[in-house]
Amino acid sequence: MVVTGKREPSPNHKLKHERELRGWSQAKLAEKIGASCATVNRWEQGVKLPTPSLRERLCSLFGKNTEELGLLPRDSAIDNKPSL
Repeated sequence: MVVTGKREPSPNHKLKHERELRGWSQAKLAEKIGASCATVNRWEQGVKLPTPSLRERLCSLFGKNTEELGLLPRDSAIDNKPSL
């Protein structure tokens, strides 16, 4: 077994949930924010994160912050575990 430093994509269920709550397809969301459908799909699959300008558009459109939409890199998530 070969172990690399590369992480597996983690699907963004929060963004997908908010989109589906509104009855929007990935194509409709893409149209609303000026992105491609393939780009929205990559975000929801956890392959990529939106650029800062698109994150801002998503937050504004959904009325949520980056954390609520799951748009923060995993490394920047707040870790509440006590340090040893």
